[in-house]
Amino acid sequence: MNFYLTDYKNRTWPLPLNPSEFKLTAERDDKTVTVVRLGEISTLGEDKLQSLELKFTIPTDIRAEHYTSAPKKKLAKNGQSYLTWFNWIKNQRHLCRLVISGTKVNFQGVLNTFEYGMEEGYAGDYIVTIKIAQYKPHRAIKVGASKKEENCQERQATLGSTEKGGSGV
Repeated sequence: MNFYLTDYKNRTWPLPLNPSEFKLTAERDDKTVTVVRLGEISTLGEDKLQSLELKFTIPTDIRAEHYTSAPKKKLAKNGQSYLTWFNWIKNQRHLCRLVISGTKVNFQGVLNTFEYGMEEGYAGDYIVTIKIAQYKPHRAIKVGASKKEENCQERQATLGSTEKGGSGV
């Protein structure tokens, strides 16, 4: 199993080490309401955006490590290159894709959380957490008045003018 991240320019980098954990979250926007004489009932909502969170390690000197999960010739030269690339993806505000080989995970979204650091006083590995949120395309649609509404507005305007100073009997 390998993890591959692709940016919007179609550049794909494998993660040097498989994550210690990853979580794919899929929720629905259900609500609970209280109804007189029934008590609490659950109303089914729409699906919320999915998210994928990965926590993994990147060696500072990738080429010197012997325990990478991806072939070394496909990896970046050092860990700082990955950190720079993740930060660039987040700041570009474009879509990215995470594919996990050997599974059905093929997740497209926006990298909206990126954090890294070192733990336990060891400077040989970066501990990285990224979160990718699902993106649903959307666009605004200009809505105009229908002919029926226009006719109604014209009639109201005509009635209004006759009331103010129109002809009377």
